[in-house]
Amino acid sequence: MSQFFYNREQIVKKLDKELKPIPLTRKVSGATPEDPEIDEIIPNQFVMEVLIRRDSFNTDAVIRSHMINENQIIVLLNDGHETTEKVPVLKNKLKPAHPQNIVEEKTRVWIQSEISLTGEDVKRYFDKFDI
Repeated sequence: MSQFFYNREQIVKKLDKELKPIPLTRKVSGATPEDPEIDEIIPNQFVMEVLIRRDSFNTDAVIRSHMINENQIIVLLNDGHETTEKVPVLKNKLKPAHPQNIVEEKTRVWIQSEISLTGEDVKRYFDKFDI
């Protein structure tokens, strides 16, 4: 078995010591020139950070790869399987869409892994196969 390890950046909300997201703030001047500046919380905005995740896949499971550009390829694996999804559908197509006219139908969908490699990982992937 031949594993290929690569780095993936993930942008997440930065957490405080209590594992709660840190709200984003901005400096606001006081009501009068003598008042100090205060930090005002921006609603629904949080401090973000970039985490580097170390992922891998088995190169024997690769079906194909597709080069998007010089610094990005998509790798498709042979781990496909069917799953069921619920899709909203109109009961009567002649009537307008409203809650009484919508039902959920189950449909079967084929899913398989797609991995995006970027930057130096692209070169390392091709070097592994002496391309």
